[in-house]
Amino acid sequence: MTTLPNIINMSRLVISEDSRSGDLAVLALAINELVRLPVTMKSSKFPGVRVEDGKVLDEN
Repeated sequence: MTTLPNIINMSRLVISEDSRSGDLAVLALAINELVRLPVTMKSSKFPGVRVEDGKVLDEN
């Protein structure tokens, strides 16, 4: 018998033009972990985030 995952308590990530650096940091860290290259992300309305070596270096 297989058990289905509990999707009721799963969080979600929403990226939009209003995303702040804290919202983008999660995605930037994941991409940095996959490609092992520095990642910089920003939304169109707010400052962004810079990630290198698995660490958030800048949030402005």
